[in-house]
Amino acid sequence: MSRHLALAGLLALALAMGATASPVLPQTVACQAYLYSKPNFAGQPATLELERTSISGVAAIYDFSKLPATETTAKWDDKTSSVKLVCTCISGPTVCKQEFAKITLRLYADPVRRKTRGGASTDLLCPMTADDTCTGTFKVMPVGFTSRASAAAIIYNVPGYRLPRGGKGGKHSPKPTSSPTASPSPKASPSPKASPSPKPSPSPKASPAPKASPSPKGSPAPSGALMPPAHAAKWDDKVQSAKIMCDTFCPDCIADWSAVTLRLYADPVRRNSRGGPHLDLPCERKTLSTCEAVWNTMPTGWAARASAASILFKNDDFQLPLKNKLKGN
Repeated sequence: MSRHLALAGLLALALAMGATASPVLPQTVACQAYLYSKPNFAGQPATLELERTSISGVAAIYDFSKLPATETTAKWDDKTSSVKLVCTCISGPTVCKQEFAKITLRLYADPVRRKTRGGASTDLLCPMTADDTCTGTFKVMPVGFTSRASAAAIIYNVPGYRLPRGGKGGKHSPKPTSSPTASPSPKASPSPKASPSPKPSPSPKASPAPKASPSPKGSPAPSGALMPPAHAAKWDDKVQSAKIMCDTFCPDCIADWSAVTLRLYADPVRRNSRGGPHLDLPCERKTLSTCEAVWNTMPTGWAARASAASILFKNDDFQLPLKNKLKGN
């Protein structure tokens, strides 16, 4: 479709041929993925193409913030609300059915520049719909992935594929076709996921005693105030361990520590996903008046991933707000 963007110039395209493959093997499979900023495939999509290949192949967009604008979408990062995947095959129904089962469109929460290998991901498969065609669709995105995708890959017979830890999509690819929009390559903000209000800035209104001191009477640090160590100038996607400690400051009191939880979120409030996936660290009773819990290393999939946090007391249903109404948090 002439209105669709052929984003070949933004693709990181890798074709992995088997060691014993013959050079005369037919080019079996070709795919196109269509990304829409509205549900039910409304608006003009951005496209990702896996050119016809045999054996195996990957086509990837490393960073949606680099995608050209379309007539209906100015910026693509954290905008995808529906997706369609269409692949064709020229090897006959029996072979094609087997090949279609090897195809996945994988959408990632993080771009490559965040060095998380894509972070959280969701897969769209391509079931056979005709002798030579397969089609996979998300009319609306899966739970937790609405307006969240920041990278994507069409993966054909590369089951262990992961995004690299660094690199620029399109570096070794053909130039993109021109867009009907006025700006084929708008310069979106270069780091849309960097925290807009620096978490490290300490608040002068914090309790005068150091945070580690248990002596102040119930004078907690203000919400959102983080005192960074010398080796951590920025906190987003940096957390490698976590600890929660609570004290009633009343040695004879008996507290209900089962109601206290540290909750870490994958997304900051500005992504408008209510924090996305989250992980809870319940505070375990240490004495009648204190509790403590520790992750010496983060659970699987959460190393250098957290972008927001909350300490909850009798509030298990708490969600981050859809819009950041608390400046600096």
